[in-house]
Amino acid sequence: MFENYNIFWGDLHCNVHLSHLEDLNEIFEDAKENLDFLPIAYYPMDFYMTKEGIWLESWHNHPEFLSGWEVIKEAVRDFHLPGTFVTFVGYEWHGNRTYYGDHNVFYFDEDNPLDDTDDLPVLFENLKRRRGIAIPHHTAYQV
Repeated sequence: MFENYNIFWGDLHCNVHLSHLEDLNEIFEDAKENLDFLPIAYYPMDFYMTKEGIWLESWHNHPEFLSGWEVIKEAVRDFHLPGTFVTFVGYEWHGNRTYYGDHNVFYFDEDNPLDDTDDLPVLFENLKRRRGIAIPHHTAYQV
């Protein structure tokens, strides 16, 4: 029954933050030794502490996140070896966490944007046009 299928190994949650951009070559080289595919789940957020000591995450795209996205896309193109080691560009979408929770978004083409929408139905519509998928990562949080 399964003789026509192959097993491929990958890591669907390789989170890369801004501080990890300088390590991309090492991340990909290590992955090539053990995996068949690696989609990068870029985490375009910063953390801030309020004066009360509460940690908050930034919201929406900032210029440094967009420049990091360009670095990610270039590395994905550089390390993609069709039939040997397949790479995908992706990111962790946060949107409106009250209703939707986090989703890992992966594109099949590198030249797509970090989608800044807050609404999951809008993200899904955008992904239809961009050849991408969104995989639930965290369910919605209790507020």
